[in-house]
Amino acid sequence: MDAHGRLHVHCFCLMPDHLHLVLSCVRRRGTLSAVMRDFKSDTTYEARRLGLGTPLWQRGFYDRIARREEDLLAACEYVLNNPVRAGLVTEAGDWPYSGTISPLPV
Repeated sequence: MDAHGRLHVHCFCLMPDHLHLVLSCVRRRGTLSAVMRDFKSDTTYEARRLGLGTPLWQRGFYDRIARREEDLLAACEYVLNNPVRAGLVTEAGDWPYSGTISPLPV
């Protein structure tokens, strides 16, 4: 759950040049755009605090709706296998910058 109680992050994968997140909104407060704005703002603040001076994020983001549990599971499988497709590791579990956070439905 994010700090504002708006979403669950099911899985993530931080790649060398982009980030994948699979998340579900749990409260109908605000919009996905507001969630992403806050996320980018908070992470940029922390990055600058730690000394990173270069831009961290591009404008905008790409979203897709998972209407069924199977769609959510497929999205997580796609995200977690991204480092394999990129040739960075041979097994998805070997990539240290990805994982699951909130339990997925079974």
